[in-house]
Amino acid sequence: MQSAADTLARVRVLVVEDNDDARELFRLVLELCGASVVTAGGARAALDEFHRARPDVLVSDLSMPDEDGCWLAGRIRAAVGVGQRRLPAVAVTAHHDEREHRRCLRSDSTS
Repeated sequence: MQSAADTLARVRVLVVEDNDDARELFRLVLELCGASVVTAGGARAALDEFHRARPDVLVSDLSMPDEDGCWLAGRIRAAVGVGQRRLPAVAVTAHHDEREHRRCLRSDSTS
C-alpha cells in the first residue's frame, strides 16, 4: 500500500495563489503527498515558472488581481501548443459564477 508521501511521487506541481497562507497550505499538503512543488503569487510570475519548471500539473486560483487564473490557463495552453501533451489543471476559487466557469473552461484570454 502506498503511503501519503508516495501518492504524488515524481509529480511536479505549479501552485498559483495570491494569498500567502493558502499558497503555503497547498504547497505543504502537496509536498506531504510526495509532489515537487513550485509556487507563484500571481499569473505573470506563474507563466515564468511554467516555462522554467515545466510542471506536470497546474493548481491555480481563478480570482487574482491583474491577470486571473483563466488568463494564465489560456497562456499556458498557447505555450504548450497543438499536438503536445496537455497540462492537467485544477482551478480553485472562493467565488463561483457560471459565466466565469464557462470562460475558464475555454481559457479564452480575450473575454
